[in-house]
Amino acid sequence: MPFAAVLLSAILGTFVQGRADSPVAAPGVTSLTGLRSWSGPSNTRVVLAFSATVTPVAPDSGRSRELVIAFPGESLPLATGVPSTLGVRDGLVDSVQVLSSGSGARIRITFRDSIKFRVYPLPSEDDKQYRLVVDVARPGAAAAEEKRLAGIAQAKKRDRVRIVAVDAGHGGEDTGARGPRNVLEKRVTLAVAKALVDELNKIPGIRAVNTRDGDFFIPLRERYRIAERMNADLFVSIHANSSRRRGSGKGTEVYFLSLKGASDAADRDLADIENAADLVGGVPAQAEDDVVGVLY
Repeated sequence: MPFAAVLLSAILGTFVQGRADSPVAAPGVTSLTGLRSWSGPSNTRVVLAFSATVTPVAPDSGRSRELVIAFPGESLPLATGVPSTLGVRDGLVDSVQVLSSGSGARIRITFRDSIKFRVYPLPSEDDKQYRLVVDVARPGAAAAEEKRLAGIAQAKKRDRVRIVAVDAGHGGEDTGARGPRNVLEKRVTLAVAKALVDELNKIPGIRAVNTRDGDFFIPLRERYRIAERMNADLFVSIHANSSRRRGSGKGTEVYFLSLKGASDAADRDLADIENAADLVGGVPAQAEDDVVGVLY
C-alpha cells in the first residue's frame, strides 16, 4: 500500500444512532416505504425500499431509455410521505414513476438517453429494510476520473508536493449516525473534510484532495483505491462517533491500522464489517482483497 492509512474519528457534539420508524402496512400487504435517488460523478443511484421482501421482474442489467420493474400480484401501496413520482433530471435519470394495475404494481424509470443500468437487491440489514437498487452509469465518467487522478499523481512529481486524500465517511444511502434535530453524520463528515482540505491546501508543499465532494456513496474499497491511483502519501478518513449519552462527546480520536500486525481472524472480522457497511450504502457483497477493513 503506497500511502499511510489513518482513520480520524471526530466526535462533534453527540450523535445518537437512530432507527427509522417503519410504516405499518395492512397484514400480508407489502408497501413501498422509500423512493430515493442520489447523483454522483460516476452514476445515479435509485433506491426502492419495501416493508418486506419482494420478487421483482426486471433485467439484471442492460442499456435502454426506459426500465420497467414489475411486481406481479403486488399492489405496493405507498407508505406515508413516499411520492408516486420522483423527478430526478440530473442528465442521466429523468423520472421514477410508481404505477398500479389489477395485475400488480410497476416502477417505470425514464432515462435521458439510451444508457447502461444495473439492478440488484439488498437484503434487510439491522434497521435497513429490503431494498432494490438501480445503478445508472454516467458515460465517460470512469475515463474522466482516471484522467483526473493520473493528473494529480503527475502533479505530485512535477510540483514536488505531498498528496493527502481526505475521505468524508458515509454518503448517499449510508447516512451514518443520526444526531439531534436530524443531524446526519454523512453531512458533518463532508463539511469537515472540505474544511480540512481548504486548510491543508494553505500549507506549502501539501496538496489535499477530497474523495467525495457531494452526497453520494463510495464503496469502501474504492475509497482507498482512489488514494492509491493519485499516489497519495496519506489517506485520512473522517467519521463522527455516535453515543447514546447526550452532551458527553468531546475531542477527537485517531486510529492507525497496521494490517501486518493483524491476525487472520481479525482480517476476516474486518472484512465482514466492511461488506456490511457496503450493503448499507447499496453495494453487493464482494470477495476479500489484500487490504480488508482499512476504514474500520
